[in-house]
Amino acid sequence: FSVLFGWVCLQLFFQHQTDDFMASLFSEGLSDKSGDILKVIYPNEASFLEPTSFDPSNRQRLLNIYDPLVAVDRDLNFVPGLALSWGRIDNTTWEFKLRSGVKFQDGSDFDADDVLASFERAKNFSVSDLRYIFDSIVDIEKIDAYSLRIVTKNPDPLLLQKVSRVLIVSKEFGDTGLFKYIYIK
Repeated sequence: FSVLFGWVCLQLFFQHQTDDFMASLFSEGLSDKSGDILKVIYPNEASFLEPTSFDPSNRQRLLNIYDPLVAVDRDLNFVPGLALSWGRIDNTTWEFKLRSGVKFQDGSDFDADDVLASFERAKNFSVSDLRYIFDSIVDIEKIDAYSLRIVTKNPDPLLLQKVSRVLIVSKEFGDTGLFKYIYIK
């Protein structure tokens, strides 16, 4: 009990110092000398890396590879992902402004067509776990290369939560199951 009490006190009053100390203890021997490689270690293999999977163990890995339009931070607030901003135009219409300058691993550019293809895949791909997201969505339209609108049947207060589930992949790979990674320059 006294060890647990001591640890809680250290975390309450000396959190930064404790975190730094623990990081120094456990980082020795784990860092890559070259600095060019990041190794992520999981206790078991992923069953598959399909971006429309919602299996918790796969999802954990997928979020290291793909990005959604909108993400959820640790305080459950919506934060920009591949969408810089979003807002409601009326009760059933949302507009999203997309990030420019994003490239896929092969150097091709990210744009609204990739979002449309990703949403289409999530809605129609045979193994997609995300089909339910589209029950309230009537239309997704491209305004320009970096803007799109989502129209719902009725006001949908959970739309941002639903959009945060769809991971964006390249339009070029359709249903092949082969995807490019996204990174932001």
